[in-house]
Amino acid sequence: MLEETLTRHKKRFQQYNSFRKAVFRQLTPKESDVVLHLVPWLLSVNHPLCPGFIPDLKKPFKIYGIENQPEIAKREPEFKRRFKIIDPSPLLALTARFYMIQGLYTIGSVGTVSQTPLSDCDIWVCYDQQDIDQVGLLQLNQKINLVKDWLDLNLRMPIYFFLSSIDDIKKNHFGNMDSESSGSTQRNILKEEFYRTSVLICGKVPLWWIACDDGGLECYEPALTAIAKQQFDGRDIIDMGSIQEVPRYEYFGSALWQLHKSLTFPLKSIFKMILLKMLLQTAPQRLICDRLREMVLVRSNGRGFPDPAVFTIHSLFAYYAGRGDTETLKFLNECFYLRCNSKSNQRQTIIKNKLFAPLLKKYAIDARTKRYLDRYAQWDFGAQISLGHRLIELLSQSYGDIAATHCEEVSEIDQQEVSILGRKIAACYKQRLDKIPVLPKPSGELNLSDLTFSLQDRTWFVFVGTDRKTPLVSHNNIMFCIAFIVWNNLLEPARIRMAPNSSSVTLQEIINLGLKMRDFFGVYDISAIEFTHFLKEEHPTKVLVSVSFEKSTWEKDINDFGVIYKNNWGEGYVKRFSSPYKLESFLRKYKVGGQQFETSYYLQRNCMSYEKIIERTKRIIQVGQGRPVPNPAQPPAELQEDLDVLVERRVRRLKNYISRMPSLSTTATKVIEICNRPTTSPNDLNRVISLDPILTGHVLRLVNSAYHYLFNRVTSLTRAIIMLGINTVKNLALSKAIFEIIGEKEYFRALKMDIFWTHSITVGVTAKSIAAIKGIPLAELEEYFVAGLLHDLGKIPLNNRFPDEYSQALESRAIDDGPMHRAENLIFGIDHCMVGKLIAEKWQLNETMMDSLGCHHDWRQAGEENQKLVSIVALADAYANSFENGNANTDPPENPIMNRLLDDVDIEWSALLELRGSVEKEIENAKAFLNKTKKR
Repeated sequence: MLEETLTRHKKRFQQYNSFRKAVFRQLTPKESDVVLHLVPWLLSVNHPLCPGFIPDLKKPFKIYGIENQPEIAKREPEFKRRFKIIDPSPLLALTARFYMIQGLYTIGSVGTVSQTPLSDCDIWVCYDQQDIDQVGLLQLNQKINLVKDWLDLNLRMPIYFFLSSIDDIKKNHFGNMDSESSGSTQRNILKEEFYRTSVLICGKVPLWWIACDDGGLECYEPALTAIAKQQFDGRDIIDMGSIQEVPRYEYFGSALWQLHKSLTFPLKSIFKMILLKMLLQTAPQRLICDRLREMVLVRSNGRGFPDPAVFTIHSLFAYYAGRGDTETLKFLNECFYLRCNSKSNQRQTIIKNKLFAPLLKKYAIDARTKRYLDRYAQWDFGAQISLGHRLIELLSQSYGDIAATHCEEVSEIDQQEVSILGRKIAACYKQRLDKIPVLPKPSGELNLSDLTFSLQDRTWFVFVGTDRKTPLVSHNNIMFCIAFIVWNNLLEPARIRMAPNSSSVTLQEIINLGLKMRDFFGVYDISAIEFTHFLKEEHPTKVLVSVSFEKSTWEKDINDFGVIYKNNWGEGYVKRFSSPYKLESFLRKYKVGGQQFETSYYLQRNCMSYEKIIERTKRIIQVGQGRPVPNPAQPPAELQEDLDVLVERRVRRLKNYISRMPSLSTTATKVIEICNRPTTSPNDLNRVISLDPILTGHVLRLVNSAYHYLFNRVTSLTRAIIMLGINTVKNLALSKAIFEIIGEKEYFRALKMDIFWTHSITVGVTAKSIAAIKGIPLAELEEYFVAGLLHDLGKIPLNNRFPDEYSQALESRAIDDGPMHRAENLIFGIDHCMVGKLIAEKWQLNETMMDSLGCHHDWRQAGEENQKLVSIVALADAYANSFENGNANTDPPENPIMNRLLDDVDIEWSALLELRGSVEKEIENAKAFLNKTKKR
């Protein structure tokens, strides 16, 4: 008895499947022929001229039963001609060895009244893991991708393939969440949709479809037993698993997914969302796929087959009719009619009217409304947007009803996926300050009208067509209005108008800025954002800075910045800043987190100072990203000048100041000159130093000091030079000469002398200690000490020449605790590293000292022969700053610069910690010694 039932139902399913294929062919003859015949043929052949050819194919692929498909065999000669294959032998000839593909199945609107010219086609390529090994699976995936590449170029209908394991389908695992796969948010619901909407292209019949008795009740397990005992021939049957109910938590997950899909297809998603709400509120109830199967296999004899989409919508309408919600029912009926007839041609309309007949018989649409809906392609812009708003409102309301009942069951769903979907939905729907709203588009493109910009009482309005009452968008910042039009893909320059107004903005500048935005950002497309982006906190990825857009071209106001930016979640924002301080403060929080973004600029082309203002803006962003600035009520007057001129003037003043600084003493200069000679001997140095009693005393004091732990007093200058080494003596002479010049308090204004020298000594001692750990020869260690000691000399001329501005830089650094050179750059346009190089040139110091002074904040820019020394000085500087800023922990500070330095120097943080005690002692010794070098 069961065998007879299964046999009868299989035959009935095959008739129904043929009906679905026939609908597909009538709706889209070209696309259906490719999907139903060419695609299975391409997957089952491997010819060099065919799409999908793999040269090193391990074994050919074969879709089950393809040799028994007469329509495919009949079309093979045509396929050969298409690909210019001359070989007369059949390409589908079977071989003894092959990989078996269990079947190809569509899912969704294909072959139903819901199919439109805008529909895509999802194809499941199902395989059994026992039939295909790992190599075969990789090659099948490669073959599918090659075939898809050809389809993308040659077919209007988008085709998407999903390579699916039968075992995964049984377990309701349909892949990780991506642009198409829903992950854990809907499993049983997706299988229910598959059984309800699928078309068998080629391969085995799903067991579910035939496993029911004559009353429509499922007999899945008995059917499996009958096949196992060979009571029924199951060779052409495939077990994809049964489905008896949908877990309640899936309604929430699926609703979340449908709300995500509605971001781009609200007219399509509304029915799935409403269906979920209905199923939730009527559960427990037989699944719609079960009722459809019963209708197909048991009740449709002699009465034709039901259309799956119409059958589903009929159930949905009955639900709303039963609740007495006639308003929603009427709206859904009109939306379904629109959804199914969008851009349909006459032939398709005839077919669809026939499929629609059972639904329209009970839920009729009056003739006037039907004519209006039939003209949807000619609806004006306002009517389309109104429909979009109504769809989004109903979607949100339905989602809210589902979430209110089942949000507590979200734990059953992957929390990461919930976070991704939640953030993606918020990126589209949630309104935030300065965020560009997204227009709800029911489907496809909008019918654009002329857009007119109008300024009224300091507010900009954009009106559509002749309507002057309801603006499309309004804002006090015209850049926001322009960005709104660009973001929503409404920018057509020939359709942009401007009402007369008192502003200096011209129509051409509006168009120019709009085109610049579109070229730089593109238009809003939430579907193009990778899901992984929503796992990160939002941050700008592209930033466009417009300067003084609403100012006259004769004005040189460089304190009006418009910032349009796009973030990694696909959101667009427009902000406005009235000073470089506020602009820098906005950018700072993203650069502190290490985020990178692309930057572009816009200024009216006929601006009288175009190049200078653009360059100044670039400098502000370049030197100020990620660092705080003081925020006085009124910025310094000098910042109103062009930055290039200002920097040039300041450099000139600094050079004049440095040129007036005392030169190094004659003795120090002579000592440095002699020490730089490769043939210098201790006797040569003795002859020079002995002429300077003070320097002689310092050399002897150094060699006998506790700093070098000597127990027998040295009185011979030559012996002292031999013991200290030529480099040490040279650096002592240099330190003494510099202390004589700038060691007094009058050289310190904003800077505090004690803090400056304590930091300098700490860096010098630490650099020397690190160098010792790294195996630097003893004779060269003093070079590291002096390089560290003098690394910040450039701060002194900046501080002395511009004390007020330097106080602002110190205040800026105190706010954020960032590097001082960044604060200096923002205030001055130059920093102490640049000034340090000027001092090195003035005193004719060697390349090593010049790189230490000029590159210790960018050590990789130092000369190749000096990079080791400069990187160690930079590390010593960072180490000193770390502990001076109160880091008493043993953990390394969370600082990417410190991490790069540790890598470049190749030393562990723990090794630096071990130095701390000895460094502190050395610092005290160095302070005691260096204090004696000052002028008395």
